[in-house]
Amino acid sequence: WGCGPVGLIAIMWAKLRGVKRIIAIDNVEKRLDAAKSLGAEILNFSHQTIIPTMMEICRGGPDVCIDATGFRYAKDPAHKIERFLRLETDATSAIVEAIYLVKKFGHVSVIGDYYGVTNHFPIGALFEKGITFRAGVVCPQRYWKTLLGYIEDGRVDLSKIVTHLLPLDQAAEGYRMFDVEKDECIKAILQPGRFYKSKRQVTDLPMSYIDSP
Repeated sequence: WGCGPVGLIAIMWAKLRGVKRIIAIDNVEKRLDAAKSLGAEILNFSHQTIIPTMMEICRGGPDVCIDATGFRYAKDPAHKIERFLRLETDATSAIVEAIYLVKKFGHVSVIGDYYGVTNHFPIGALFEKGITFRAGVVCPQRYWKTLLGYIEDGRVDLSKIVTHLLPLDQAAEGYRMFDVEKDECIKAILQPGRFYKSKRQVTDLPMSYIDSP
């Protein structure tokens, strides 16, 4: 769930680890196109009902479900209303779908950002299905050398998701562009001394933004 930068990178790592079939879920066509270009099958939840469609695709449920959406993703009316009324801070629509869909004794991983409380969490299904549930941010001190090595030797090409390069003093604009999806922004990189470049001008990737001073 989720084809923003985090979700797209998750697809890359899954491919690197030898996952044979990856299904990406979103409703933003540009992001779905990016996921497809990385080798994932795609579902648009604006046009397809996710749970029955996934049950047709994956009999018995997928082995692993990854939520890369975060607390802002309120798909169903209950979460939309309760977030509006401040009855909850975090919508967990993707997590709920993942718990209901994943196979028994499967794995649900939450890498989207959450910060508060949620309602309608299916703790019973989580328990009865014997699901392994993990959530949180990566521990960079433990993994950064290994991950950087994958990037440096070309096994993972992060330039595929970078659409904009901006100077450091335009950080606020970069966040705004990402938030409103201006100029089809998927991932903006901030680089000191860099002039603004849109996705149509990013020609010096993949590694220049990593090894710059």
